[in-house]
Amino acid sequence: GIATTQALIGAHLGDISHIAAAWRADIPVLRRVRDTTAPRFDVEIDVDVEAYLDLGAYLWGAFDGHDYHPFVIWSGLGEAAEGENFAAFWRWLMARRDKARQHGQTFAAFCYASNGENHWMLSSARRFHGVVDGVPDEEEVRRFISSDQWVDMFAVARSQLVGPGGLGLKQLAPAAGFHWEEEDFAGEDSLHAFLVAATGTEGEAEAARAQLLSYNGDDCRATAAVRHWLRQGARSAPVLGSGSA
Repeated sequence: GIATTQALIGAHLGDISHIAAAWRADIPVLRRVRDTTAPRFDVEIDVDVEAYLDLGAYLWGAFDGHDYHPFVIWSGLGEAAEGENFAAFWRWLMARRDKARQHGQTFAAFCYASNGENHWMLSSARRFHGVVDGVPDEEEVRRFISSDQWVDMFAVARSQLVGPGGLGLKQLAPAAGFHWEEEDFAGEDSLHAFLVAATGTEGEAEAARAQLLSYNGDDCRATAAVRHWLRQGARSAPVLGSGSA
């Protein structure tokens, strides 16, 4: 019989009523726990992939805490060029992992909601292993994405936070103090931008490519920002059920 937000708040049904109150107060994130945390490693890489529909992945971005490293093509999806681009990314990532091991350091790569990255890593292995030099086989990819060296920050966040409007990266990173240079740019925008980047005039293509690289780089940096914020306790997010929530 509850039909309004106010009625849900007034029903005092525990967490769901507190979440409704937070939604009405425009509080984007609440803590489920008093002290949040996130896995910590000596060498940390944040990864984000951009793909065009189901045709292929054209951009693998990686942020190492200092520099953004894009591995990108603007044509040749589904062809050897896509496999070569993935192989370059994979070699770079594994080289960073191996270097950390050689120096006695721990290593992990992070992403936010791993379904996309996992899908395109496995798809790249299936399509290009044995065809393009340097592409790992599917078993090697599966070993990596099932190891503790591949961390899904969405899963880490979801275990400790609740978001009245969801816990997507675009909702959570601003709460952690991070903002994208490309504001109001999302999935559909990236699809259009890739078409322009691939087929537009020289000036149009250059602008679209810069926009996509900025967007992907900021997705990587946003993932890092969420991780650091959780390690610091996510103090800007009220505790679920507290008076402020």
